[in-house]
Amino acid sequence: WEKPWRELAALEFGRWQRQHDRTALEQWEQATEETNRRRPHSAAFGEQTGDGYLEVYGRDGRKTDLEKGIAAYERAAELYPNRAAMRGKLALALAAGGRRDRARQQADLAFELDRATPHADQRLSPELRTAVEVLAEKPVRDGS
Repeated sequence: WEKPWRELAALEFGRWQRQHDRTALEQWEQATEETNRRRPHSAAFGEQTGDGYLEVYGRDGRKTDLEKGIAAYERAAELYPNRAAMRGKLALALAAGGRRDRARQQADLAFELDRATPHADQRLSPELRTAVEVLAEKPVRDGS
């Protein structure tokens, strides 16, 4: 059962956010790995893991954290390929890693998926849309 590990990961990440304690970050990584081992097909947890690594990268600037974030987003995108927000986050992470061509491909896919979904809750948030538009170097409006 992954739930205790997922909750431990959340607790340790919260501790890292408050204290920026490397031990908490290591504990978060271990709990995250165990959660993913026990529930390997959870796109939502994969996306959450990617979000965590990108937050750590944003604070500490370690390339390894960025690479782990990209890997988590890629895995989540494999599991849930039609989620526009996931593709947008992956695009931004790839751009941060210097992979501009792949980033633009993911950005284009994010906009395509965003336009195709009739579900408002699955659309790109205004903040994510703006960030991805900057990456794509062109405004993409959905007409809504």
